Amino acid sequence: TNKWDLSWSWAYPQFSKLGPLKKNHRINHIPGSGVITIKNQIFATAERLQNQYGQELFQGIVPRHFVMPHQADEFEAIREAEPNTSWILKSQNHRGVRFFDNTKSVKDDKDAMEGGNMIAQCVDPFLVGGYKFDIGVFVLIASLEPLRIFIHDHAKLRFCQLPYPETL
Repeated sequence: TNKWDLSWSWAYPQFSKLGPLKKNHRINHIPGSGVITIKNQIFATAERLQNQYGQELFQGIVPRHFVMPHQADEFEAIREAEPNTSWILKSQNHRGVRFFDNTKSVKDDKDAMEGGNMIAQCVDPFLVGGYKFDIGVFVLIASLEPLRIFIHDHAKLRFCQLPYPETL
């Protein structure tokens, strides 16, 4: 039925389940936008585009990454071949980011095997006062046709709890 005004959900809706959208319909997630907003899907999208258009497309933009536990074997091969590369493990539930102990197998790491992203640490990260950080920007896409986008005046900065180590 089309007798609704607002669809608010944690999950990304599917167009087929929403039916044709009317001018009065409002949704909090544009169907399909997860490919640029969810880490696993961002990495999968980048990988697909690299395979299609060449590795240089994302050179220096998207770090090397492995989705755990699905790519554990691939990661192990790289970890053993490149023992000096530092890795960060980001949990899937956004509740933990930590350096991965490169001296042990990923298969012995309970957190990694429960799922997450293993990401190559950039060599010279941007720091603020010695701390790593990320930036969150709030964006409202009011319409796709015509495209209307609003960016909130204030950004969100999140800092690591501990200073970035001088040597890894």
